[in-house]
Amino acid sequence: MLLINTDSPEAHIPLEVRSGTGKQPYAIRSRLGWAIRGPIRNTSSSNVISVHFEESRDVLLQRQLERMWTTDFNDNKSDDKNLMSVEDKQALDIMESSITYEDGHYKLGLPWRDKNTSLTNNIAMAQARLQQLKRKLERDDTLHKMYTTTVNEYIEKGYAKEVSNIDSESKRMWYLPHHPVTNVNKPGKVRVVFDCAAKYQGISLNSKLLQGPDLMNSLVGVLIRFRQGQIALAADIEAMFHQVRLQEEDCDVLRFLWWPNGDLNQKPRSYCMQVHLFGATSSPSCAGYALKRTARDNCQLFDLEVSTTVEKNFYVDDCLKSVSSEQEAIKLAIDLQSLMKMGGFRLTKWLSNSRDVLKAIPESELAPAVVNLSPGDVLPNDKALGVIWDVNEDKIRFKVKLTDKPLTRRGIMSIVSSIFDPLGLVSPVTLRAKAFVQNLCRLKLGWDEQIPQHYCDEWKNWLTSLPCIESLSVNRCFRPKEFQRFISRRGVPTKMYSDNGTNLVSGDSELRKSIKEWNQSKIGRHMLQQEIEWHFNPPLASHMGGSWERLIRSTRTILKALVKEQLLNDEQLLTLMAEVEKILNDRPITPVSDDPNDPSVLTPNMLLLMKSNSCIPSGIFKKTDIYARRWWKQVQYLANVFWRRWIREYLPTLQMRPKWQRPYTDIRKGDIVLVAEVNVQRGQWPLGRVTEVKVGRDGHVRSCVVKTHKSELVRPITKLCLLEGSDL
Repeated sequence: MLLINTDSPEAHIPLEVRSGTGKQPYAIRSRLGWAIRGPIRNTSSSNVISVHFEESRDVLLQRQLERMWTTDFNDNKSDDKNLMSVEDKQALDIMESSITYEDGHYKLGLPWRDKNTSLTNNIAMAQARLQQLKRKLERDDTLHKMYTTTVNEYIEKGYAKEVSNIDSESKRMWYLPHHPVTNVNKPGKVRVVFDCAAKYQGISLNSKLLQGPDLMNSLVGVLIRFRQGQIALAADIEAMFHQVRLQEEDCDVLRFLWWPNGDLNQKPRSYCMQVHLFGATSSPSCAGYALKRTARDNCQLFDLEVSTTVEKNFYVDDCLKSVSSEQEAIKLAIDLQSLMKMGGFRLTKWLSNSRDVLKAIPESELAPAVVNLSPGDVLPNDKALGVIWDVNEDKIRFKVKLTDKPLTRRGIMSIVSSIFDPLGLVSPVTLRAKAFVQNLCRLKLGWDEQIPQHYCDEWKNWLTSLPCIESLSVNRCFRPKEFQRFISRRGVPTKMYSDNGTNLVSGDSELRKSIKEWNQSKIGRHMLQQEIEWHFNPPLASHMGGSWERLIRSTRTILKALVKEQLLNDEQLLTLMAEVEKILNDRPITPVSDDPNDPSVLTPNMLLLMKSNSCIPSGIFKKTDIYARRWWKQVQYLANVFWRRWIREYLPTLQMRPKWQRPYTDIRKGDIVLVAEVNVQRGQWPLGRVTEVKVGRDGHVRSCVVKTHKSELVRPITKLCLLEGSDL
């Protein structure tokens, strides 16, 4: 035996010892964790070294924590998922070369890592596991009956068959242990799960198989698309994996032991699965490939929307779709069922927020909760990819199911992870808890150590407030688009200028993908029908936005600094944004006349409102108003702070603009300038004309005499900004 770091004996001091009997192995727990020592099998070889390693649940929990951070703050691009590894390409090649279509179903071979793989007959391990299952079924008669019913259905439907050549000399033969899995949401049913990860002599079936490429759509993407249209549809594929048949040469590695008709008193017999099954690492990819091949092979028989739905609106076996009208929904539901049937799939358990759509679907294919609905009956709640969908109100709701957990990192992590919110709709609540978990990580506590008392109080306060999210609801249709809102407020424009679509998103990978799909040519055709020209800047060229990019950048910077200091509710934030909008749109965009009788300087607001947008005296607001009970005072104070920072931070950026227009930057006599005066009232833009320039020893203008409507001022050029458009 080789021990590393024996010069640190404190790391190896036994804290606990568990021994077997006779010559069985024994276990020692040290600060490094558990270690098992002893013989693994009879061997006479003196040069055999066996090292066995199993990850502790603490390591797995740490990975779960890391997944939580990367899920919330994922910087990966959407294209990353489309980049297949060498192994994924190898698995895809096997699927494409082995696929056949027989008796209305696709047949696929298993994607072996090595096509010459051989497996040792492991029936001894399967027999031992079967005895464990027998003891479990003997203790629970109900479970025994449900399990027997499920296995009998497998045999009756052709998913499994009894093996006739038990003593086959095939180099690939493997027996799979199996066990029951129940779901509290599906009482009276049990799923038979085959343990393809079970090891025999250090080998498992899954270790010999390629996982295959991830062909599933993004869960967030499917949910977002589910929220686009007025009429919603939901359905799922019945026993999806079992509809994809297995090539005959691979059936011997999916053998299992079972008692005829579930009679535990009889001798177990050998059976084999003839379909891809739950538990195999390759099954999700193989089933996903067969589903997409169904759409691809038959797309010419249906409208494009039908095959596109299969490509974009399925997550494993669940279909979530939304369309604009009931007629479109009815036709799509009928066509989808027909298309799926061509691949051997049954799309069933249909739900919709439209009763007329439900009436058009055969009762045998409806979800049980909506069969024989009376006019006064309420449509049920349903889980749409784990999200609670109130079908009757067409809203997304939330359910909290708290269980008693110890006040440790492990217990707290368990509760935080149990809140399923893939769309981030209740993130103002959950982010507090995740920040709390982050603080606990900084304390470097063990997973099962009691957390300090003041953290206990904070955690209990959060737990007390958590049930409030059950009273929240969010409308499922979140359109019209922002552009439609813009038209409603400002009217139909003749030209639209915007950044390139890919620059509009900086976080969630699915939104990047959605923007990419929202291609420019389609937008262009739609806009031209309304006589609107939409112009896009090139990708990654934000500087071409010129003035509007400076406005956005400065506004974003100031608002981020302001709002971080304050806790604003929806009404306060909307009021502050309205004040900011007024400040921006009151900026002058044309030269001012020396004649006081001439019209006022032109501003964006004058063009939008067709009149001057006068400033109403809003009073004097102090920093102490931040803490005032009247939130209006708080917002007015923040608006004033925004104004002062806007004058200080935005106006200097205008001094850089002439670099794009002419080779020199000096202000000239006759230029119209904004005077950067911090103490002027909010909304009052000090505007003037340069009547005299003063040149320094370096030959450049260093100060100017500026004539305003009230007086003449002498200001350094650092306090003067050329008016937008004065150099055009």
